[in-house]
Amino acid sequence: MYLIGTTGVKDLFGPYTEFQRFVNGEDMATPKQTDPQFKLRLTSELKGLIEESAQANNRSMNAEIVSRLERSFEPKVSEYDAEEVVNAVRNVVTWKFLSDSIPRNVQLAFFEFMDDQQISNRDIALSKLVVDHLVEKGYLSAEEITARR
Repeated sequence: MYLIGTTGVKDLFGPYTEFQRFVNGEDMATPKQTDPQFKLRLTSELKGLIEESAQANNRSMNAEIVSRLERSFEPKVSEYDAEEVVNAVRNVVTWKFLSDSIPRNVQLAFFEFMDDQQISNRDIALSKLVVDHLVEKGYLSAEEITARR
């Protein structure tokens, strides 16, 4: 039995979507969404967090849960890979900083300092220069440096 009103036709005994599928000539046995459904119990606190997150991301709670689950199965970057990337970026940034921001004569003096001190790592050389300067200006004492090592 159908009710015809100002808002359209509504099925009194079943969902409106079934009538729409019938009118559109779709197979009545085919559900609108073919993905399997899964019942899930959540604490009210967790449900609230999911609702907030879904609203913030402009999606339904279902889409939010599915998105988070899918991300949990994505391959993770190993700690070693992450460290390698950080070191590569640091080297590029340090080199870019040295080459763009520091006058050429200061760069040459820095590399001479590295050679004189037999230091092959730029970060260590920069650290040594900074510490030496802080000691020379009285901001650090030799005891403080020894205590930190």
